[in-house]
Amino acid sequence: MQSSEKPQSTPTSDALRGLIDKIIVYRFTRNVDRELKARKISHSELSEACGRARNWFNNAFNGLEDMRVSTFLKLFAAVSKLSEAKMQFQWNPPAIEALFDGDLFRLSALALDLRTDDIETLADLDPTLVDFFVGLRVYVEALKGVQKKATDEEIHAFEYVLETLQSKRR
Repeated sequence: MQSSEKPQSTPTSDALRGLIDKIIVYRFTRNVDRELKARKISHSELSEACGRARNWFNNAFNGLEDMRVSTFLKLFAAVSKLSEAKMQFQWNPPAIEALFDGDLFRLSALALDLRTDDIETLADLDPTLVDFFVGLRVYVEALKGVQKKATDEEIHAFEYVLETLQSKRR
């Protein structure tokens, strides 16, 4: 499609975009958590270092809070400062790639592309998208289990799109 015309929005495409947005936040918070564990920093220590209540990051982690940029930058600085204090390093920020990995960027690009093109068109343009979508199942399953963060509509949309893409491949 790749035109200035926006495709007609369907309940399935809206639900899929919503699910992808949740997967982005889920993956990001898990990447942050992995970095915290590697640096022996607890969620409560990070929360306090960010000037928040002790349970803030834990709530953001479990609730899939979509953080503002200013909040992320404070979180990034706090991880660095806490690492410096705990590990006696000088300024030691996490590698940005540890938090924003390739899959996170691909998910973000997909979320943008779905605003102008349908998933079938995108899969025709990028045959690797089918395998990428298959790999998203682990996140969908996790979101079903994490306080039921994925709605039935989002799960149905994912399953429908996955089946559609896989059937085109056969």
